Amino acid sequence: MCKLLALKANDKDTDPEELVRKIYQTASQMKDQLPRDILLLIEQFVSFYKKISQETFERIKKEVNMIDYPETISEYYILEGEKKGEKKGEKRGEIKATLSIIDSLIKNNAADWQTIANATGVDQQQYFEMQKEYQQLEATRL
Repeated sequence: MCKLLALKANDKDTDPEELVRKIYQTASQMKDQLPRDILLLIEQFVSFYKKISQETFERIKKEVNMIDYPETISEYYILEGEKKGEKKGEKRGEIKATLSIIDSLIKNNAADWQTIANATGVDQQQYFEMQKEYQQLEATRL
């Protein structure tokens, strides 16, 4: 935080390039512990107060592996939406696979509910709940 404030203060005794490098090195070391919105704030703050060329700025970001993070609020929300969509898609796929297995067992009279529950971990009530959840996920997909 102090480095960010020093960058804004434009102190004559500081090297803006070195300050930007230190800020990004610290952010890079902590990026797994920091929420993406905080990384966005760091990015926007540094970008606004950087006082170095864009070329130097991009080089520093590459040096410390901070290039795959959103630089604007729009990019941030797009990435967050994509992540939510991926999670919903994964969940929908998992439910669809489980329902498909159970449907096949029921259709072919291959097993009773006790056997299905033992094999899949899904009892009859959970099966009906999964069907409803799957239908809701499908409806939001369209």
